Amino acid sequence: MHALVGVLLLVVALGAAYFMYQAGLFQPVTNIFSNIATGYSQSYSTSAPGVTSPYYKNVRIGFVALAPTSTAPSEVDLVAHPKTGGFNISGWVISTEYGRFKIPPVTNLYSPSVPNLPPENIFVRDGDRIRVYTGVSPFGRNERITQSEYRIWLGNFLPASHGTIVLRDQNGLEVDRYVY
Repeated sequence: MHALVGVLLLVVALGAAYFMYQAGLFQPVTNIFSNIATGYSQSYSTSAPGVTSPYYKNVRIGFVALAPTSTAPSEVDLVAHPKTGGFNISGWVISTEYGRFKIPPVTNLYSPSVPNLPPENIFVRDGDRIRVYTGVSPFGRNERITQSEYRIWLGNFLPASHGTIVLRDQNGLEVDRYVY
């Protein structure tokens, strides 16, 4: 009898923990462990703004790496986790204190079977990474370098010491916000 009660209590506790995880109650704790593991300090907005995108949190700003000098590129890492299938993010906007910067199409280096193709839109699927750099591309183009990784150069879009980055969809609605 005691074993049956113990199993029932365990099932109820695990079920409650699962639903609390799905509701995002453990997000602050997982951010702490992520900060310890990666060495990056992350600060996500915990509440959704008034009007959000249907893609809200489907693409997350993973981290911001500031360059040690003003001549070295800084990096913002975007990670896609669409709830269903995938979607196009070309034309979305990254907003910082320096202005609004549109995400452009990219040259596909992953499948170079047809040379001189025009740049294509960025269609993201689960786990795709978009690395956004300051400065100008040394290759003269924005690139898809593997099946799931993209490199984009947006010029001088990051303040040097700290700031807030907001990712917005094609309609100007907020997808994610990152304070560094």
